[in-house]
Amino acid sequence: MEAGGDANIYYIEHNTPWPADANISQNSGRRQCMEKTCHCVSEYWLFGDHMKRNQITDPSELEFGVNFRTLAADFARNGSVPSSVKPYTGNDQWTYLSKNVIETRELYKNVCDLYDKIDLYLKR
Repeated sequence: MEAGGDANIYYIEHNTPWPADANISQNSGRRQCMEKTCHCVSEYWLFGDHMKRNQITDPSELEFGVNFRTLAADFARNGSVPSSVKPYTGNDQWTYLSKNVIETRELYKNVCDLYDKIDLYLKR
């Protein structure tokens, strides 16, 4: 991209928790890792770590892993973004990614509206 050129920003809400078959300790500070996405699950989905260890038996989770890596690889190789992933335009419409769907949803409108009402940006 040229300096000063236009660029799109893509907000993506991930709902891609650990695979059901993953053997993770629930008492090691990982709260809600099986229900929600957490930063430590990325190696499983992005790098296919689960496939190297044969940890997933659910065909739909295996398929999600392949699809997720394909989307990430296409973006890294050539900047390709799926048509279901829309750039953010300030209208509270975010891309929502789960193991079953990629779609646009209104997310965080109440929170964003609250911050707009507080309006304390750069004020001391």
